[in-house]
Amino acid sequence: MTAGILSVAIAPWSQPVVKAREPVPLFLFETQCVTNGPGRSQEETLDISIGRKVYRSYFFLGPGSREVSVTCRIGEQEGQFESLLLEFGMRDNDRGSPPNVVNIYLDGVREVSQTLSAGEQVALTLNLSNVSHIAIETICSSQNRYCDRVYFFESTLLPRMNLAPSEPNSESPSQI
Repeated sequence: MTAGILSVAIAPWSQPVVKAREPVPLFLFETQCVTNGPGRSQEETLDISIGRKVYRSYFFLGPGSREVSVTCRIGEQEGQFESLLLEFGMRDNDRGSPPNVVNIYLDGVREVSQTLSAGEQVALTLNLSNVSHIAIETICSSQNRYCDRVYFFESTLLPRMNLAPSEPNSESPSQI
């Protein structure tokens, strides 16, 4: 009889536990992206110095003497991602370059405009609650001089976590 009671008490713990697959962060430039403008964009891993610190860059936008932009669709449905961690800058050794203006658009609306000079970097966290498209544009501040590249060393899309409280299981050990 003891064996029967013990087997009934242990049964809920012996059932396999099925966990939902956790959403994982995603590199922005791994989504569906297109480049526009006469400048150059490229995925390239390169160690660079910004503000006398070393960063590993994975992507750059080089407007030349004009502009370049990259536009990415970040999901099939709005609100798939919670936020975007974005860090970028211009190398220390680009001291002769005019500044670059970096504009960031969420669903076509400009959210951020930042002017960068050589040796400067910017770190942003953007709310993507109801966003399905992101565009990053770099514009050279001089029409008759060449602007050096803006390097991106962080561009992580953080997924929305489903934090809905679960209902208590009537067969859980705390309920027995």
